[in-house]
Amino acid sequence: MVVRDYLDEKIGVAQEDWWLIDIINQSSKERLGYPTQKPLALLERIIQASSKENDVVFDPFCGCGTTIEAAIRNQRKWIGCDIAIHSVRLIQDTRINKYSLEEGNNYVIEGIPQSVEQAQYLFEQDPFQFQHWVIEKTGGFCSNRKTGDMGIDGRIYFEVLEEKEKKTSRKLCNMVLSVKGGNIRPTDIRDLRGVLERETETELAGFLSLREPTEAMLHEADAAGYYEYQGVKYPRIQLLTVKDIFDGKKWYCPSVLKANRKDLGQGYLTL
Repeated sequence: MVVRDYLDEKIGVAQEDWWLIDIINQSSKERLGYPTQKPLALLERIIQASSKENDVVFDPFCGCGTTIEAAIRNQRKWIGCDIAIHSVRLIQDTRINKYSLEEGNNYVIEGIPQSVEQAQYLFEQDPFQFQHWVIEKTGGFCSNRKTGDMGIDGRIYFEVLEEKEKKTSRKLCNMVLSVKGGNIRPTDIRDLRGVLERETETELAGFLSLREPTEAMLHEADAAGYYEYQGVKYPRIQLLTVKDIFDGKKWYCPSVLKANRKDLGQGYLTL
């Protein structure tokens, strides 16, 4: 005996082969700047349809982390990978932290330098990713260009108050950053002085390196003088090594603006 089950005799509406989900446009609150970013609702539906609670969801090209957030929201375990180090920082800032998850307790990050030796290894493997990592490690924003940067690898933004005609206004300034992972020499600092003089709205410059600067480099930096604001003198050219960064040293500049990292690290400033 053959039993046939006809769909048109079933009660209810048959499942359609398409889903209606709002896209991410320029005004979307979800938008983080990735051109291929998918809606969170879409990833949630895929995860709900293809896995159960406590299953492991793996995204080998996680980008801005939509899959990771969808997994967290639906009680799935998760693993995310991406070739870009700034992607990891973006996911932490915009996806993971909102759910009060603690690094080392609820999740771990691997592949990010935790020592000078690991930073050296990253530089040898991928100088561009080393540049991104060290700039963001110090709170800066990367230029996102591999060539033609005119000596500028990143920036840190800060604001100062100006008084003109008895009116106080805010002025946006920045600190240009230059990164060297290999050999360094005094001409690097002289070149940075040239950038500092050329760039408008730029008051300070920072030099980041794996190696310790020489005495001649320190003298070149001292010769650049100081930027004074509200009675405080800030060295116009400052030098930090990777070891300094791991030791907790930071740039010395006026109040740094916090930004929404929506454009792969360059961000939109929140004034």
